[in-house]
Amino acid sequence: MGVCISLSISKAVTPQEWQEVYEEALCLAKELNLAMRKEVRIQGIDTICLVPVDEFEQTYGWNNEHMRYLWSVDGDYLYMRTAESFSMPRDLVKQETVDPDAGDAMISNLPEYLDYPWDDSKFDNAYCLWGGKTQGEPYHMYLLAIACFIEAKLGTKAFVSGDITRDQCKRAVAIANQFLKKPIDMPDRCCMERFWKRVSVLPFAEEEKLEIFRSFYLGIKGAEFGAFMRKVYSEETIDTAWKKEFHHIKIGTIGFSNSFSAYMLQGFDLQKLCEFVQFKDGEEETEEQYEAFVKQIMDAKLHIPEKNCEDIWKTDQEVETPYGIDFFIHQFCHSTSGNEKVNRYIPLEEIRMALLMGIGEKCDVNRIIDTYLETEAKERNTSSEENFLVYEPGQAEKKEHYDIIRIDELQFYETGSTITPSIKKAIGKLIRFSEDTLKEDTYKKLMEEKPQKRKEWMIRQNRSILIRGKDWEKIFWDIETDDKSFARYYPMVRIKITDSTWEIVKALLINDELYEYSKELAEQYAEEAAGSAPV
Repeated sequence: MGVCISLSISKAVTPQEWQEVYEEALCLAKELNLAMRKEVRIQGIDTICLVPVDEFEQTYGWNNEHMRYLWSVDGDYLYMRTAESFSMPRDLVKQETVDPDAGDAMISNLPEYLDYPWDDSKFDNAYCLWGGKTQGEPYHMYLLAIACFIEAKLGTKAFVSGDITRDQCKRAVAIANQFLKKPIDMPDRCCMERFWKRVSVLPFAEEEKLEIFRSFYLGIKGAEFGAFMRKVYSEETIDTAWKKEFHHIKIGTIGFSNSFSAYMLQGFDLQKLCEFVQFKDGEEETEEQYEAFVKQIMDAKLHIPEKNCEDIWKTDQEVETPYGIDFFIHQFCHSTSGNEKVNRYIPLEEIRMALLMGIGEKCDVNRIIDTYLETEAKERNTSSEENFLVYEPGQAEKKEHYDIIRIDELQFYETGSTITPSIKKAIGKLIRFSEDTLKEDTYKKLMEEKPQKRKEWMIRQNRSILIRGKDWEKIFWDIETDDKSFARYYPMVRIKITDSTWEIVKALLINDELYEYSKELAEQYAEEAAGSAPV
């Protein structure tokens, strides 16, 4: 599992179309400060590091008999955060492989959502360029910006998918447009009307088109989305889709809760829902399942108008809180009984009537609802103090007091910058521990060697540090010109670097001002550094 970006290119794309897109995408990648992992010779030493993205030659085949040009991205050049590689070959398309009838690149993504096997030839219509994990690292947005550009350029001959959202696409397009001569719009998936038109011409049955539209649309799938579906698809088609969705999910499961919330948010009929839900527990229908269904509906707080939520918290004497009443309204109206409130209002008597008409013959709907309402009334009078206790100030509030509130900001530290106490403590403890490594015999022996030997040892010893070539050049220069500097760099390749310490280690390696300040922090937290870290 992970955060991924996928890019499909239809086999209908011509070499000329691809060459133009390839060149512009490479230029955009350079503008976005993307980086690739590369072995570079620095001061006579072959060093694995990050360098700005650029096109390079690559040989392949059993005997490396073939050669191609491509560019590849492993992370970003600013934060130096990496995950998996994403590459783009110049010669992706050859004239003899062009298929003018290949169709929409989206088709290659459909087997997962439709009842077709993956090896069905009709879905083999596109080149699947990407699909790796960005893990949400900074370069995720830059790669998405490039993918959005390619889709805008090639139209239906390109399709971007993966773990992306409409908001991400909006930001990615804004990023790309800073550098593009001709601004682009968001992908089709972000616009209901435009995406529906794209889906409507696909060579699939109407019910399948609806499933594609529902599955791939990026945006809020609420009342407006539901109204649009009812406008462009028949009632029969929509009913078939919901019946199929609810057929294999059990009341009380996360899957049921998600589908139920979507159904209600999109404004569909509550009484009709009773026809779609499966009330079986095993082979038999049980009254417990019907009761659980009614409770699920009541837990969604459909009967409480959003504007009346504040009434729940009104008391004879107002509670003073730095967070305001809105915080508690949100806590109650959007997090009740472990379920999210569905942001839709249906009068209580309308809910009661719909359930009586739908399942009234199967269970005592009135009794279940009335019992629920009695319990709900008691909960309204429950103290809200627990919510005060779990609240923690957000990043915006911390930013008012500190310049650096996240460890990935440490590399930009300047003398005088304020840092949160927890991060300062982490730096101080790491420095105190790293000083112990200077007692090792290896360090003492290396200090007797020439600077070049120390630099070579750094590269051989390094297992976890991936920084830029220019950073290694600076480190090597320090070691060459100042013997004392090795005490700074030696520990960084001796300690075990974890996700929580990498940002600190990186910042200490590349930021001279932070390193000088870290010495002060090491003294401040000397007593707290008594614990040990793995070596």
